[in-house]
Amino acid sequence: MTRRDPLPPRTGAITRAERPLPSLGGFVDNDIYEFSYTAKDPTVAGLGFAAVRDLNSWIKYATADDVGHANPLANYITRIYTEISSQPGRMLNDFRHLGFNEDESGRKVLDGHMQWISAGSGIGMNYRFSQSGRTERNRQDHLYPENLFPFANVPTTDPFTHVTDSRYAKCQATGTCPLGVEIYSGNEYWVKSASLLHTTPDGASDLPDSPYTRNYFMTSMRHGTGSATSRGVCQQFDNPLNSAPVQRALFLALDKWSTQGVPAPDSRVPRLDNGTMTLPANTGFPTNIPDPFGETLNGKVTYTGLKSTRYRYVLGDSFYTSGIPSIFPPVITPPIEINPATPIISVNGPIYPSFAPKTDSDGNDIAGVKLPDVTVPLATYTGWALRRGAQANDGCEGSGQSIAFPTTAATRIAKGDPRPSVAERYPTFDTVRHPGDRGDEHDDPGPPAAVRGWQPELTRLRASGVTRGVPNPPASFAPYSFPLANTSVAASPSSLWPPNHKMVPVSVNVSVADNCNSSCSIVQVSGNDGASAADWQVTGDLTLNLRADRSGGAKNGRTLHGHAAMHG
Repeated sequence: MTRRDPLPPRTGAITRAERPLPSLGGFVDNDIYEFSYTAKDPTVAGLGFAAVRDLNSWIKYATADDVGHANPLANYITRIYTEISSQPGRMLNDFRHLGFNEDESGRKVLDGHMQWISAGSGIGMNYRFSQSGRTERNRQDHLYPENLFPFANVPTTDPFTHVTDSRYAKCQATGTCPLGVEIYSGNEYWVKSASLLHTTPDGASDLPDSPYTRNYFMTSMRHGTGSATSRGVCQQFDNPLNSAPVQRALFLALDKWSTQGVPAPDSRVPRLDNGTMTLPANTGFPTNIPDPFGETLNGKVTYTGLKSTRYRYVLGDSFYTSGIPSIFPPVITPPIEINPATPIISVNGPIYPSFAPKTDSDGNDIAGVKLPDVTVPLATYTGWALRRGAQANDGCEGSGQSIAFPTTAATRIAKGDPRPSVAERYPTFDTVRHPGDRGDEHDDPGPPAAVRGWQPELTRLRASGVTRGVPNPPASFAPYSFPLANTSVAASPSSLWPPNHKMVPVSVNVSVADNCNSSCSIVQVSGNDGASAADWQVTGDLTLNLRADRSGGAKNGRTLHGHAAMHG
């Protein structure tokens, strides 16, 4: 809701007692009111970029400051990585684009970025009277230019100005580019136009990977992690998906890329060319899922396709050349969110087309990095949400939704739910296979993710299965094990001599790639040349007794094989 009640001209401050109230009916809870006025004497904006550059350069390269204070980290720091959530990543997007990763001596400052839920947005800090604390969402801060061309990390051409640029252009020219893994949720597509990070700004085609960055869409996630038992002001329960295991894995991948030159796994994002990304009207989200709270007018979960629109706002020519807006705030005529198929000129200015992920018949997104909850789903998860109450169907900020599947076929039929029930999907827990077994190469971001923290995730997923109605759960679950890969295994001693028929203690050392949070144990022993179970005893996770013996049938002697497995 927007109200414009003009005040008489005046100078000086407006006191708390003089705060203007809406002329009709007072304030409405959860409506947004904006107070616009003519300002003067702007402060210098953007000094934060220089502060981040100079502090990190000093930590990395200096032995002392300008007045002789010693750097306590001198000669210890070889690389600096950033790990952020949301707004600081938007700052770093502009930090790179403006060339601040080169210090005053021409050296690289930051070596890598792990960007979480910042996507291609900037922070809107490099213009007069900037308000960098603003963040545009479906129902707020549409008038503040936080996300300006260029949007992508590879060169693209603005269809309106015909300027070619990228967020990495300046650092490429100086050889000071950081590496980056961009990890973000579905919410960034719905409220931040994240598709512009990997499509041309005219909406015509997908973009290739940057040689410096990779993009990872966390399938069906919201902006962060919510509670599946709370809905706040939204229509449905929030989305509990948690990307922490993937983030840990990709941080290791970033470090390996920086230190060993091994590129991070290829990007996993929805695309135009394979039909996994489209306009909001065509996502395929099912519109006949029963509303579990029975509050919507038609009794179904509401899908409107509400999505932020990325404008090139009319702020005056001086804004785009010098950062000085001559028109601010821009004049806006509702509706603000529209659904363009091609670049158009609206009454509010030129529009850069942006898109949303396509869903499967359950309403879960198809493309991206799939967490176990999406690979073996028990609910529909969305990266968007809508408000209830006085602002019904307005955007619910960074929230998402989790809408549980019906437990049985009878429940599904009674409620008219189009989604198969839990019992129909998973007749037994044997059919709820471990997520590492189910997905193909598009379901995880590479080997690091496959070994980091799977056991806690599997324990949680199994508990959810019991709660949500997977039939006949076992009395107890065995730990999940998987074959060792990319590891070094050595036995000590490596050979048994003489063959005196005695049992010899042997230890096994396993060096696991990527320093995974996993444990290993011997699960099976076998041998040739007449060896039998009497010839070995497993005494610990990685220790055993082996008999020093041979029958003489094998010319090269007896060989015993210990089979180890890794537990997540």
